Formats: sequence, C-alpha cells, structure tokens
Amino acid sequence: TPGRLIQDEQLKVSILSDPEQMKRLLGPHLQQAMAIGFDGTIYHSTDPLMIGNSVKIIEGFPADELRADMNDQVLITVDDQFGNSMISITPLFSLNANQPFMYVF
Repeated sequence: TPGRLIQDEQLKVSILSDPEQMKRLLGPHLQQAMAIGFDGTIYHSTDPLMIGNSVKIIEGFPADELRADMNDQVLITVDDQFGNSMISITPLFSLNANQPFMYVF
C-alpha cells in the first residue's frame, strides 16, 4: 500500500496530493487518498479541497481508528450507497517514535 511505501521512504507523502500518480499506482478504482495528522488535520489529499480541513467534516469517516497506540495497518470494509469499498489506514512513524505522527488513508 502507499502508506507502507511512504513509511519505508520509497514514496514521498506528497504523492497523496497527486491524483494521477495515485491512480497509476492503485488503479482507476481509487476514490480518495489522504495524509492525516495525529490531530485529524488533512495535510495531503487527492482532493485539493480537503487539504487543511479536519476529518471530522467527512461523513462516516472512521476517526476512531486514528489512535496513538496504532502500530500497524488497518483494513476496513465499508458497505454504503456506492457499493463495497476497502479502506486502508497506515500509521507513519518518525525515527524512534512509539506513536504515529501521521496516518495514510
């Protein structure tokens, strides 16, 4: 996933603000990609209108999954009016940190 590649420094986090590159990486089924700070602020997004906002404005966003004790990727299946979707949330850690400073969604 992009989150793991970013954590391993194989991708820059700024790729999440480039919808064309993200679709090349993940395919045309990609709906949204974001880098979210520990406080819920969106710092990078394939939707530029989301940058600077809080995830709290996104209806149905699983904000409770953005936990300080998260240490591995979480996959969530969502069934809504658009069909089935898979959500991946990956924590990003700085050197020697024991809690994430950012999450890739």
